[in-house]
Amino acid sequence: MAEQTKIDAGGKIRRGIASLLLGLAALGCSQQRTSVLFITVDTVRFDAIGCNGGPEGITPRMDALAREGILWTNARTVAPLTLPAHASMLTGLYPPRHTVRDNGQHPLPGASVSLAEAAHGAGFDTAAFVGAVVLDGSLGLAQGFDLYDQPARPLLQSSRHFAERPAGEVVAGALDWLADATSPERPFFLWVHLYDPHAPYSAPRGFRLRAEQKARPGGLPADYLAEVGFVDHAIGMLVDALEDAHRLDTTAVLVVADHGEALGDGGERTHGVLCRESTLRIPFILRPPGGTRAQKSDAVATVADVAPTLAGLMGVSLPGNLDGIDLLAAPPLGERGVYFETVHPWRAYRWSPLAGWVDGQGKFVHSGTPAFYDLASDPAEETNRIAARNVASYRRAIEQVAAAPALRPDAADGESLDPALVAGIRALGYAGAGMESEQVPHPLAETGLPAPSARIATLERLQEAAALSNGGRAEQVIPLLTGLLAEEPENPAILDHLAFALIQTERHGEALPFLQRLEAGGDRRSGTLYNLGVCLKVAGRIDEALERFAAATAADPQNPQAIAQMINTLEAAGRGDESTPWRQRLRELGQRSGQNP
Repeated sequence: MAEQTKIDAGGKIRRGIASLLLGLAALGCSQQRTSVLFITVDTVRFDAIGCNGGPEGITPRMDALAREGILWTNARTVAPLTLPAHASMLTGLYPPRHTVRDNGQHPLPGASVSLAEAAHGAGFDTAAFVGAVVLDGSLGLAQGFDLYDQPARPLLQSSRHFAERPAGEVVAGALDWLADATSPERPFFLWVHLYDPHAPYSAPRGFRLRAEQKARPGGLPADYLAEVGFVDHAIGMLVDALEDAHRLDTTAVLVVADHGEALGDGGERTHGVLCRESTLRIPFILRPPGGTRAQKSDAVATVADVAPTLAGLMGVSLPGNLDGIDLLAAPPLGERGVYFETVHPWRAYRWSPLAGWVDGQGKFVHSGTPAFYDLASDPAEETNRIAARNVASYRRAIEQVAAAPALRPDAADGESLDPALVAGIRALGYAGAGMESEQVPHPLAETGLPAPSARIATLERLQEAAALSNGGRAEQVIPLLTGLLAEEPENPAILDHLAFALIQTERHGEALPFLQRLEAGGDRRSGTLYNLGVCLKVAGRIDEALERFAAATAADPQNPQAIAQMINTLEAAGRGDESTPWRQRLRELGQRSGQNP
C-alpha cells in the first residue's frame, strides 16, 4: 500500500502537501488546463468504503483513488438530503444561503453562480449525467451545463420513489460524451451522479454475492453494500476511460457522497429526518491530475468545500463570501467547524427542524430536544452531554450562518413554460402556484414542536407503510396509517401517504378530504395538487380538477403527469380546443426525455 501522509485537524501539514501544491501550481502555469471528473455517489456512508475502515473488497476503485490522492476522513454533508447537498456542492453555500432546503420544494435561484457556470464561462466543455429526477434540471442545477442528461419522468407514477436509472446507463452516457463531444485541446467539467445505493437496494446478482461474502457479521447489510460495490465498479469504468484516452494526467477526479444512510441508526431506516453521523459523515476523495502520494486529512470538511476546491484546480473564479473553502489552497488553520441541518422533519411531519455545528471538539444539534455529543469518546452518539457543555460558541456559529446574505429567487425561477401555456395557467388563477415556499424557521428558533428523535416510533411505522405501498400492498397500509393519523391528526406525511394508498386502491372519494386538508394547510407541491386533481376529476368536479392540474404544472413545469391529465380532462369535458398548448408542452417534454407521449 502507498504511504499515507497525515494532515492534522488544524490543517497544519506534517509532510507531503507542499509538494502537491507546487505540482498543481506548475500544472496551472502550463498550457494544459485541469479538467475535472466530479462524481457524486448518493447515500454512501463514510464507513461503507474500504479506505475509511469499511469491509475490504467492496470498493476497490474508490480505495485506489484514495491511494493516489487525498482522503478527508472527517467530511460531512450540509443536509442528509440529495437536492440541498448538491446545491451546496455546486455553489459553495450552506442551505440557508442558497435557499434549497428540502427535496423537490423549489429550484436553486437563478441568482446563484454555480461551479458549472464558472467553468462554462472560462471555456470548459460542461456536462452532467444524473441518476434520478430528484436532481431534475428544472430544479436549477442545470445552470452552466452544455448538456444536462437525466432520467425520463414517467407519465404514470406507481410508487413514491423518484424515477431513476442504473449506474451503468448513467456512465455509458458520460463515456459517450467524453468520446464524442470533447477534445484533448479543451478542458472539461463533467459531473456524474450515481443514485443506486439509495433504497430500495437491488444491485446486480454478482455484486450481491460478493457483498454477502465480504459483509461483516452485525455490520452493514449486504444488500446495501452490494449497491455501493456496484457504483464503485461504475467509477472504475470512468477512470479507466480517462486513462485509456491519456487524459487522466490532466484530470482531477473527485468522489464525494451527498449523504449517508442510517440503516436503523437511531431508529431511522434511510435518511432525511435525523442528523446522526451515519447520515452526515461521508466519503470525500480527491485524486489530483497525475495522482500523488496517498494522504489523509482529519481536518473538518464539508460538501460546501467542493465548489471552491474544484474552482481552484480549474483556475476559474467564483463569487466571494462563500461558506466553503478551497481545501488545497487554504488548508484550515486552527479549529474549524461546519454547519448542517434538516428541515425535512418540519416540512413533512410538523416536527422540529434540526440545525447544528460540528467541529473537532464535538457536535451540537438544536431541535425540540437540544443535544451535544463528544464524538471522540462517544462516536455512536449515545450520551447527550448538553447539560454539562457550554454550547454558546456553537450557537453563535449557527447564528452567523443564518445572518449571512441569502440568494433571492428571481421571478422567472422555475418558470420555463411557453407563453401560451403560461396564459392558460393564469386564466385559471393559479400562475406561480407552489413556487412560494412557506417560511422556514430560523435555525435556532424555539418552535415548540417535538424533536424527531421523540417521534421515532411514528417514523418507523411510516417507513413500514411506505415500503408496503411501494411494494404494491396498499391495502395493508390503510389501517396502519389510519391508526397513525388518530395519534397525529395534523401530520402532513401521514395525510399524504394515506391519500396515496387510497388512490392506489381506487378509493378516490376517501382520499379527497385528506388531500384537501393538505392543500388547506399550505401544501402546494406539484404531486399533492396532481393527486387532488385526480380525485376531483373522479368525483365529477371537472373545473376544480382542471384548476389543480394547472396548479401542479405551475408548481413544476416538468411534470408530465399533470400535463397529460390536463389534456385528457379538457378533451373529456368537450374543451379539446384548449388543450393545444398543453399538447405542445407534452411533446416538448417527450422529445427532451426520449419518450413519445
